[in-house]
Amino acid sequence: MSFQTKAAGQKVAPQMRISKTAWILIGVAGVAGIVAAGITLFEWNMLRHPLAGYVSAKVGRSIKIDGDLHVDVSRQPVVSADSIIIGNASWSDPTNR
Repeated sequence: MSFQTKAAGQKVAPQMRISKTAWILIGVAGVAGIVAAGITLFEWNMLRHPLAGYVSAKVGRSIKIDGDLHVDVSRQPVVSADSIIIGNASWSDPTNR
């Protein structure tokens, strides 16, 4: 380890430099942390109405979500909801509606 010298002959310790790869890794870790915090803190109940509309269009029945949405983001994400009301199919007996 060599020392840089000042004009008066005093020795100065070399400065630590962070490599470009380290800065990239720090940036990627920071973005991953922000995304993880966003997913954890997100208010999933805001998606009740859009989710019910989407599923209703796909299955052809009226769907209403009255309860809370629970989301577990992991290797196998799980979405569950409380108090789901699914209407009868259009071809079903009208007395059961």
